[in-house]
Parts: sequence; C-alpha cells; structure tokens
Amino acid sequence: MLTMALISTFNMTKGERVISLKNFDQANDCRDALAKALYERLFSWIVKQINTLLQPSRRYNQIYDKIYRTCSILDMSGFENFQVNSFEQLCINVANEHLQYYFNEHIFLKEEQDYRTEGVSCEKVEFQSNEDLIELFMGTLGIFALLDEESRFPKANDESLVQKFHSHCKNHSRYIKPRGNETAFGIHHYAGKVVYDARGFLEKNRDNLSANLIECMGKSGIELISHLFTMTDGICHSSDIGISSM
Repeated sequence: MLTMALISTFNMTKGERVISLKNFDQANDCRDALAKALYERLFSWIVKQINTLLQPSRRYNQIYDKIYRTCSILDMSGFENFQVNSFEQLCINVANEHLQYYFNEHIFLKEEQDYRTEGVSCEKVEFQSNEDLIELFMGTLGIFALLDEESRFPKANDESLVQKFHSHCKNHSRYIKPRGNETAFGIHHYAGKVVYDARGFLEKNRDNLSANLIECMGKSGIELISHLFTMTDGICHSSDIGISSM
C-alpha cells in the first residue's frame, strides 16, 4: 500500500478511482516529502509531550492560585556563513534575522516607549533596523514567495529561480547580484554579507505529499505514525497518544 502511494496518485473521475503512475523523479520527490513530513510531525509531537510532562499539575495550580511558572528554552544555530551556503543556511539566517528584529523591538523601541509613557527621561538609542530585510524575505514578492512560486513550475530550475530573484529584488539595497555565477545571489544580513548557492533550493522547498499518501500513513499499523497523519490541527496532542507508543 505504501509503495503504491509513493509511485502513483489516485483521482476520482466520474465516480471512478483513476490511478496515474509517477515518473522516477516524481516518485523520488514524493519519498523525500514523506521523510520531511515524518520528521516535522514527530518533532512537534515530541515537543508537545515535553511541554505536557513539564507543565504544573492541576493540584499545584489550585494551591498556588493557578499561577503558571514556565521555563522557555530556545536552542538554535547561530548566524552561518560558510564557503558554500545553501537552503539550510538561508533558513537559519532568516530565523536569526527574525530574532534580531524581535530584540530590536523589545529591547530598544518598546523600552523607550515605556519610559516615555511613565515620564522617565532617556537618551534615544541608535540601532540599525533590519525590518527591510524581513520584508525582502517574507514580503508578497519576497524571496520565499518567489521560491514557492517557482517551485510550482515543473520546468523550473536553479538558474530560472535566481533570475527571478534578480528580476524582483535587484533594486533592494540589501540584495546582491554577483557577476559570473548563474546560481548565486547575495544578501547583506545584519551580521554581514552572505552569498548563497541556489543549487538544490527548488528540490528542498518542494512538498509533494499527496492526499493519498497522507491517507495511507493515517492507516499505518504503527499507532504513533497513524496519529501523526490523522491530527486535525497540525500538532499532535500528547493526550491522544502516550510516550509508550514511541
């Protein structure tokens, strides 16, 4: 059943179920999408389990008048700039840009606003905002939107993706168009300049998890895997399945 779901698609036509076989590349993309989906959903399930086990008990909340005490942990890679920077480095660096933006907002802008609200005099702190960088990545015609758009075209390739980046982003002050490399583009991040190699971006970004493959995984004989693919809100609830299922 899993093999058929990986190498074919099922469609309903005039009340009949029609099976269409995928080619070699499509089947490989489907396999990779399944591996990514398993990792993502299992990771979310583990985090949910940890949060549930560490949260205060109901009796504790009654004794202390439902005052929740939490300990939040953020563990992620720092800013990355290697000799070859690929899709993984782009995602990590964009996450760091978001953290930097959050830091600027809460440590500088909101603190200054609080001082003014309370009538406390303070010197204005000068800092470099990276809001324009966030827009470059996350905007309507930002890098990720263009990447998603190009990923939907079967004949798209790494060169056409970079040409689309150049076409839409070349006038942005943070964007760099290197010379003599058809698969490279650069970004002036808050931490420095990074040149990215776009080879493999499209393949890594595509998600070819078909409906029949999700249905197949939902019928898995392994309880945890079945639950990972039948949840309705994108996150596994630890109350639905126990850690012993691991």
